[in-house]
Amino acid sequence: MLASRAEAHRESHADDDPIDEVKAGLRARIESLLDSWACVARNDPSRDGLAYQKFEEGQASKRPLLHMPLDADLVGADSHERRFVANRSMRDVEGSVDVYVMKLKESAVTLADALAGESQ
Repeated sequence: MLASRAEAHRESHADDDPIDEVKAGLRARIESLLDSWACVARNDPSRDGLAYQKFEEGQASKRPLLHMPLDADLVGADSHERRFVANRSMRDVEGSVDVYVMKLKESAVTLADALAGESQ
């Protein structure tokens, strides 16, 4: 399915690599990733199964498949486990942030000045 989607997308890019090479490369990457996933699952020492991520509710006893980039557990991880590293969803980022837009010549304005202006 992914190879077909890549083919449909690439039809408008005639100067790119031949689509057969793109599809073969995509299939190889997917198969390699699935092989690594199977290795991680097979090598689960607890045999409890895998959790999607470390902080998944109700899955604390299970080994996570997905790791964050700075996860200390990656130090002892094998090459298959290290393939499953990704940042968390943007939904986990601060819900609201104040943004102040200033012109370059007004850059001397401090945040305190900006906040003081809001209270007036």
